[in-house]
Amino acid sequence: MSTSALVNIGTVLTGNSFEPRAEAEVLVMRDGKIQYLGDRSGWDLSDVEQVWDVQGMTVTPGLVDSHTHPAIGDWSPRQGTLGWLNSTLHAGVTSTLSMGEARIEEAPGDPAGVKALAILAAKTYRKHHPGGLKVHAGAVWPVSGLSDPDIAEMAANGVWALAEIGAYELPPVDEVLRIVDAARRHGLKVPLHTGGRRRPGTAGIGFELAQQVRPDVACHLSGGPTPAPWADIERIVAETDCYLELCSAGNPRITRDIAALAAERGELHRLMLGSDTPSSLGIIPIAIPRLMSFLASLLGLPAEQVVAMATGNTARAYGLNNGLIEPGRDADVLVLDVPVSSWGTTPAESIELGENLAVSAIFVDAALATGAPRNTQPASRQVKRVR
Repeated sequence: MSTSALVNIGTVLTGNSFEPRAEAEVLVMRDGKIQYLGDRSGWDLSDVEQVWDVQGMTVTPGLVDSHTHPAIGDWSPRQGTLGWLNSTLHAGVTSTLSMGEARIEEAPGDPAGVKALAILAAKTYRKHHPGGLKVHAGAVWPVSGLSDPDIAEMAANGVWALAEIGAYELPPVDEVLRIVDAARRHGLKVPLHTGGRRRPGTAGIGFELAQQVRPDVACHLSGGPTPAPWADIERIVAETDCYLELCSAGNPRITRDIAALAAERGELHRLMLGSDTPSSLGIIPIAIPRLMSFLASLLGLPAEQVVAMATGNTARAYGLNNGLIEPGRDADVLVLDVPVSSWGTTPAESIELGENLAVSAIFVDAALATGAPRNTQPASRQVKRVR
């Protein structure tokens, strides 16, 4: 069994909205999982193979981008760009979630085609981890005619969710509800596109369909890129219990207003952060860190809560085993420091001031993916391997 440990931890931001900070000096990782978090006296480190001194820095879960649209492999045909997923890892994002592999050129729109594409994506990204990034792919577009046996076959082959319902074709409501029911019976998650749609002449999606579908997540509630009417947004927040996704591709003012409404209601645990890229807005590797700093600095939200929005809230929404610093979880971990020349004195304070993250090291499944990642601010210190 392979073991490694982070020692001399200063602060732990857990990713858990309900218990967002923990006191610990040591984090022990074994076979890709977190095994121990606590005092140094509580664990014998003599048999640990790798020991990393984090010099009083802050430990958080690796960030999770709740909303991407990959193709196959580390490329985006829309922008003709190679390496965008690897670049996202270098922004501190250790996991991305596909809301539908929409960027394949001439993507199929029939049941056989969407089924084949979802299975291909699920199986491809199960093995392909660009730079160490985990890509949770295989989200099937809910098109008319998709059958219960189709969904059962996909679930058996790693397809994990419906693609955001309504982003492209929106079948008749009774057909949507039939597909949703089948998806839930076979363990697939159900996200719903909310807001405007991409094709002229198509109606936006607001509270009425959300009430009928009862999705796990209201995707890009702040707009993707155009939001639903504010009255619909308020009803989705107040009259459903789904998670509420804020995306960098959305309307920044509405993003702020939804977060303020959730804070007022004591429901920050329902908020989660995504990029909704690649899209017409391009590719933004630092979308999640920037959303964190945007929300913390403009609304006065504690850094530990915006960390949870970018990690544990998404993990809970979609049943992931990462996104939280606690024993048994995947050991996807960031070590944060204050940025060089920061106005802040701690990483949390820097986030609350609106500064970019400064990541000293990224661990995925307990292995060092990179130190000094290229897409975050330079950290004032670096982790040191002492064994």
